Amino acid sequence: VGFGEAMPISAEHGEGLADVAVAIDKLTKRKQRKLGMLNEFGELITNADLESDATAAKPLKLTILGRQNVGKSTLVNALLNEQRVITGSLPGLTRDSISVAWKWQDRPVQLVDTAGLRKASKRNTEGGIEDLAVADAMRALKVADVAVLVIDADAKVLQRQELAIADAVVSEGRSLVIVANKMDLLVDHEFTKEDYARAVSEQVELRFPMLRKTPVVAMSSLTGQGVHELMPVVFDARERWEQKIPTGLLNRWLIDVVDGQNPPIVAGKQTKIKYAMQTKGRPPTFLLFCNVDDLPVSYLRYLTRNFQDTFGMFGMEVRMALKKSASSNPFTKNIPNPKRGSGLGGKDARRKRIIKELTETGKVTKKLRRRRKRSF
Repeated sequence: VGFGEAMPISAEHGEGLADVAVAIDKLTKRKQRKLGMLNEFGELITNADLESDATAAKPLKLTILGRQNVGKSTLVNALLNEQRVITGSLPGLTRDSISVAWKWQDRPVQLVDTAGLRKASKRNTEGGIEDLAVADAMRALKVADVAVLVIDADAKVLQRQELAIADAVVSEGRSLVIVANKMDLLVDHEFTKEDYARAVSEQVELRFPMLRKTPVVAMSSLTGQGVHELMPVVFDARERWEQKIPTGLLNRWLIDVVDGQNPPIVAGKQTKIKYAMQTKGRPPTFLLFCNVDDLPVSYLRYLTRNFQDTFGMFGMEVRMALKKSASSNPFTKNIPNPKRGSGLGGKDARRKRIIKELTETGKVTKKLRRRRKRSF
């Protein structure tokens, strides 16, 4: 009758059902292959695979920042392995932000070299060229995924301007990686590269506690030493910056950290953090539902430090916002209480009971009499 090949089965005894299952599987695979839902191994492509492919195809936006003459352009040339931008010992050679499309291990990268940043009081005000260069660098920072702050080993100490640049990166919500450049001027058989990176990390933590444990890569962009170590750190920084934490795991962490130190009393009320949820990544942003409008800054810092230690969110700002939840169930509000005579039929029902009792017994009970005085 045109239905194709018939398959004999016995539903009661289960005979022939395996053949039906094999036929269904073959037809399903044929349909999925036709729709492009299978990969080259014949496996079904899931939403997670699609998201990872989209992330891998999306170029990493990397912006190089720093003071003048710290080796930013030299670092760009070392990464590209070609003389792409102008370098030299004269400060201020780079005036405009230069964007270079590049691939690192078949992963796309949008690399941006920026002009050196100086304090406003030290800039050359003639023609406003330097101010325009700084504004261009800030625009490149706003669209970056990861910002690399290049510092100079020759300065021996972290400069105030470098701290200001790091603060701008964090405030903008970008992920930060520090490059300790020109290590060839300091490193010898007694003072190793690891010692140099550790010293820089200690200085950063001492002068900017919010940036503790920020990734530091010691290198010499002039000689090429340590340059190959930068990009794995940068990609790891982006993955941590984009990370989304499941709500269940986040609330288990919250219970543990609140047990370790209870929230303080605010306005005479014991603070209760009911639960938390992540509203977005890039940067990681979380919403805490509390019974108060605000928490002390010290306790928010405690939560942030513990969160960074638990989930490795170093070198970026972890944003935590508060929302006061309802103190009572909003659905139980304004529900009529029949005992108080309010709501549908309360007063009328009492009148009917009084009339009924007067009709049947000729008198009113003491309880109804007391209410009757209020009712009539």
